[in-house]
Amino acid sequence: MTPSRTHLILVMIAAAVLAGGCAGTPKHTITAQKALERVDGHLRSTLSAVAGGLRFSGRETDTDDGSSCTKAMTGSGFTGQVQAQIEYTASPVTADAAGRFLDSLGSHWKSRSHDVTRTGDHIGAYTDRDNYFLAANYNPERRELRLSGSSECVWRDGTPRPGDDP
Repeated sequence: MTPSRTHLILVMIAAAVLAGGCAGTPKHTITAQKALERVDGHLRSTLSAVAGGLRFSGRETDTDDGSSCTKAMTGSGFTGQVQAQIEYTASPVTADAAGRFLDSLGSHWKSRSHDVTRTGDHIGAYTDRDNYFLAANYNPERRELRLSGSSECVWRDGTPRPGDDP
């Protein structure tokens, strides 16, 4: 391997490590409840801006999901951190109404400087400013539209509990 190729590979590995959060698990975060409140606030403001007559209900919350909060670079080894997650559902929703909602949603999130990705009946938005992810999915078979959000990995109580493995 040439020195320039080796250097390029090392730079790429370093970038991947930093992007993957391998710089270290924080000693302090907001609590899982506070993260849930923030994500819910983002979803509620989104619904206020783009609901377009759709009625969302069926609010489901979770502050115990740690499946994505694993040690960086290994993909395994639960740290003890969790993601706050919340989801709203609208049903029944026609395909036309869902399409209009997803279009409006994408425009709204882009106007808020979110990184937006859309694939068919799915749209997602991420912001590194507040470290949260928002998404909407339409299931045409069930005529169901789901709007959800999740936080970054946080400590349940703001700091590690005994037995956590940062």
